[in-house]
Amino acid sequence: MIERNRSRFQVRIDSDLVSGVKAKLAQAGIDQQNILSAFLTYVAYTQKIPFQKLTKREELQAKAAAIFAADNEDKEIPEITNEKDLEDWYAENGDNDEE
Repeated sequence: MIERNRSRFQVRIDSDLVSGVKAKLAQAGIDQQNILSAFLTYVAYTQKIPFQKLTKREELQAKAAAIFAADNEDKEIPEITNEKDLEDWYAENGDNDEE
């Protein structure tokens, strides 16, 4: 077996996002380390990123959907156009973990 030099790669990510990602990866039998390694390997070998960068509006909409999708299947995700809309919506809807 070839011995490789390894580097530590750390990122800070919203904890709600991490919870959703961990659950989805577990369903697929993949852990965070393997998915990040596969992603970085793909970028290194192809010199391409396999997605387009989201606009700020798309990012906010995705963030709202990720936070509440699992717990609020019956609620409609509102149109989020700015950070204040997201904060207001989050404050109004609260954290459903306590219900």
